[in-house]
Amino acid sequence: MSKRILVLGGGPSGLVAARTLSSLGAQVQLLEKGEELGGHLLDICELFPTRQTAVEVLATQLLRVAEDPNIMVRTQADIENLEGEQGCFRATLTNGEVEEVDSIILATGFDVYDPLLMPEYSALQTDRVMSGLEFEKRLAKGDNPLEPFGKLCSVSIILCAGSRDESHNPHCCQVGCRVGLHQADMIQRYSSDDTQVYLCYVDVRAHGKGGEAFYRETREKGLHILKGRPSEITFDPLDSTLKYVIHDQITRKLLEIESDIVILQTASIPTKGTGKLATMMGIELDSEGFFLSPNHFEQSRSTRPGIYLAGGCAGPTSLPEAMNLGARAALEAFEGL
Repeated sequence: MSKRILVLGGGPSGLVAARTLSSLGAQVQLLEKGEELGGHLLDICELFPTRQTAVEVLATQLLRVAEDPNIMVRTQADIENLEGEQGCFRATLTNGEVEEVDSIILATGFDVYDPLLMPEYSALQTDRVMSGLEFEKRLAKGDNPLEPFGKLCSVSIILCAGSRDESHNPHCCQVGCRVGLHQADMIQRYSSDDTQVYLCYVDVRAHGKGGEAFYRETREKGLHILKGRPSEITFDPLDSTLKYVIHDQITRKLLEIESDIVILQTASIPTKGTGKLATMMGIELDSEGFFLSPNHFEQSRSTRPGIYLAGGCAGPTSLPEAMNLGARAALEAFEGL
């Protein structure tokens, strides 16, 4: 008899987990609470460092899932209650149906920290300050992604906004540096030659294949790199400019920067409802509210047998890492039965 496994979450890690399980011969129930599969890939324009469009990557994944007879997809679906144990879970869905499965993979993803919760940004009443994800959403809307902003004389990208900060989120978001560099590259490619792009950083961590080369390439195109945390940002409604002061630790100069838009690379945080889901599943959370994996060398395992973790629901992770964790969770869930 085929093993039956439920995957909760239809983002990149959930899609990979479902496909991996199917390739092993399992019957998969793939639940997505939203209206469509894809997770944050739906909101992203291009991927770092290849510049491949997210739509292209997602389309391939969705086609494979749609054509797979071993995968049953349910959108606008979630788990309301869970009973049983590994090998005989009974999951009650939002539509009242009960699914009997052998194990469950949680691939519920992550949310993005709201920068307006930070005092230095909270008073701003302008759509010219946005998170990196919001910027990506705007980029994904047209052939010329910067057209909605008009002519840009200056753009600032601020890394670690609300992350690596004990007052907000102490962890590194894992992707902000790479995303910031990639967005700087897109601005350089799509805007006029005289647009000035500033990147404010604490430490640049462009790790991963091709990351360091991409960093050097972007700098050589004229990206201004400033080491330090900016002061409070102010907005002048008369000329629609944003201003901040920063002490550049490299040149040891105090600089006043004016920008047309400011992009904040913010922290990754647990999704809304993670705590409630953890209680239902009978698993623990870590100190930052993500699902806890008790063994660093077995990151796909939760604190309960039969419940596995994939992607950003267990902590900040990059897209390639999330997809790899999806495959790993699938293998562990299958082999654990």
